[in-house]
Order: sequence, then structure tokens, then C-alpha cells
Amino acid sequence: MPRVTAPRRGFTLPELLIAIVMLVIVGGSLGMLLTSQYRIFNRTQGATQMQRDLRTGLGLLPLDLRAASRAAGDITVLQDTAIQLQATIGSSVVCARPAAFVVDLPPLETSRNALTEWHIRPAAGDTVLLYDENTRTGPEDDRWLPYAVESLAHAPAASCAGAPFTDPTLDPPATKPRWRLTLSANPPLTTSVGSPLRFLRSTRYSLFQPPGASATGWYLGYREYVGGVWQQAEPIAGPFESPAGPRAGLRFTYYDTLGQLLAAPTGAAVGRVDLAFRARALVRGGTKDTIVLRDSVAVRVALRNRL
Repeated sequence: MPRVTAPRRGFTLPELLIAIVMLVIVGGSLGMLLTSQYRIFNRTQGATQMQRDLRTGLGLLPLDLRAASRAAGDITVLQDTAIQLQATIGSSVVCARPAAFVVDLPPLETSRNALTEWHIRPAAGDTVLLYDENTRTGPEDDRWLPYAVESLAHAPAASCAGAPFTDPTLDPPATKPRWRLTLSANPPLTTSVGSPLRFLRSTRYSLFQPPGASATGWYLGYREYVGGVWQQAEPIAGPFESPAGPRAGLRFTYYDTLGQLLAAPTGAAVGRVDLAFRARALVRGGTKDTIVLRDSVAVRVALRNRL
């Protein structure tokens, strides 16, 4: 007798409708969850970037300010939203005085010590402070003498040979050249071999808008004075708030050595500089409008030789 197979039962229309409704509910919930997570991710990423920009500003500006000497007049321009100063770019010692207006320096990265270092190679127009012990045995007449850098080039191989400046075997002139520095004036005889020196370069920090930036794209700019010309500003952190208004992206406040606010500050009167950074970030996520994140940080910097 032939075997009879019962017909398979399909889904009814109500079952299909229920499945579709449940699928829509679950899919909508997942979509809302993903959108929410996307917004949270964007917000966190924007906040992280903003805090990194604030840390970058705090890592650069206070460092140059702490190295600036009030007594030497290193700070030359003081404004609410900009500051100009002589920033230290390197240091060395005099290892030979072969001629007038000329001093020789040890090579970079010597094997036993580091007597010459710079993060930017000095150029003509920079300033060098040369330590002069003068004629007395005590420190009361010691001083730093400023000179303009005329040129910096490699010195002859025989310069600065041997201890205490170089090792003849480990510091051969062929791979570690000595340096010859020509100055704008002839140092006194009391500036002898072994005297330390510091290289300075005029720099300026201020907020600016790079080419192509939007109206709200304000960045912390760094400019250098090289060869008698101010170089193009480079953005090193941002974006920040606009420099105008009570919530300026960068604000300097100047005080004297007694902590009194200076209404018309000068480099010789300033003993402390307060900095305030205010950063902003635009975050877009999902279908909602752009969110503006804001954060701020403040720091106080006491200058050297302020008493």
C-alpha cells in the first residue's frame, strides 16, 4: 500500500506579523544602542584629543618660561594673548679660543660626557650668553655676556683635542666634528677655556588661524626669529577658543615678585606668569547636532632670577 505523507504546515499570517514586529523592535533597539555607543566613542575621543592639546601647551610654554631669566631681559613682549621671549635652544662650553671673536666648542654626543647639546642648530642672528668670571675670585662680579651669533661651522680637526673635552680614540674628528662659533664682539680675556655658554632664539607664542581653518579654528602658534626674519607660525596644539572675549583660548596674566597684578607689565618687573588654556572640540555622532566639548587648565610659572 503506498505511503501517505502528510503536508507540511507553514507559518500563519499572524505568526509572520509577530516575527516582523519583534525583528523591528530588536533591530531598532540594536540600532539605538550602536548609535549611542558611537556618540560616546566620539565624545570620548574628542575629550581625549582636547586634553592632549592642553597637555601639549602646558609642556611647551611653561618650559620656555621657566628657562627665561628676568634679570637678563629674556622676556621682550608681554600681552594678554601672546608672549615673546628668548628661548634656550642649546648649551655648550668653550674648549678653545683660537682667534679674536672666535670660540671653539666640543662635538655633539661625545662618548664620555655631553658638553654640547642643542635641539635646534644655532644660526646667524641667534643670541649666545657667554659666562665671564671677571677678575675677582668671588662670584659677586660673575656675569653672562650676550653676543650675536655671526656663524657656526665645523672647526679644524685639531681643535679641542684630548681631555677634558674629548677622547682622542672614541671621539675622532672625522665622525664627531668640533664647532667654531664666530661672535659679534670679542669676549674679554676673563672668559676662558671651560666657560659655559647658552644659545637663545627669539620665539613667540600666540593664537592664530592656519590657512584654510574655519572661523573657530584657533591654534597655539609657535614662531622663530631666524636670520633677521620671523618665520611662518606653526600650529603646535589646538583647536582652542577664540582669543577674544572672557573665554580666550590663551590668556597670560603677569605679576611682580610680590604677587601683585601688573597692569602694564614689563620684562624687568615680571616675577610670575599665570597661563590659562581653554580648548574646544566639535563632536558629531548619529543624527543629532554637533556637540561642543570644552575644557580648561591653568598653571603658574615663576621666572628665574626674580628676586
